[in-house]
Amino acid sequence: MNEPLPTLAELKAELVPAMGAALIKLQFFELYVSGCLLALSNDGNHTINALLSGDATHRAPTLGILVRALHKTMPLDPQFEDRLGAFIENRNFFIHRLFVPDISLSAPTGETNIYEKLSFILSLMREIDALQPVFRGLYSLLHKAQLSTNEITADDELTQYARGLEVYEQQFLSILKPPNL
Repeated sequence: MNEPLPTLAELKAELVPAMGAALIKLQFFELYVSGCLLALSNDGNHTINALLSGDATHRAPTLGILVRALHKTMPLDPQFEDRLGAFIENRNFFIHRLFVPDISLSAPTGETNIYEKLSFILSLMREIDALQPVFRGLYSLLHKAQLSTNEITADDELTQYARGLEVYEQQFLSILKPPNL
């Protein structure tokens, strides 16, 4: 049987939780990116205190800075860079321009607009899911490098957590630019 399509009020009611879920997913993703940046950055601007600060002025636009830091150490596949560039644009649109007054339950927003926003949010969440393993892999590789140089020490809990991230290392290695043959 065909289920009836949701009403406009039901669509609007779905939009706010979807936005919240996407924001949480994005923040968790950016935590991995920030952790990677901490390990790669030698400029002193990226510290653990800045990373964990509740004040957004202490945190930089981490994904763009991380990509620039990666360029200094390894070549990235151009297709991945394009994908990441599109993701950053969509992330910025979501954070800075999608939260507009027309999402309130009383605002005169059309069904098409709500569907487009829900579609955009779901697409962004799928892209986060696709990109997160890459940065988990980088995080794992950086963690191993820090352990080998005694920059950090690990306890049992951290070691167990790091082992869980090892499965993502190939995801990161897959986005490196292939050597010219």
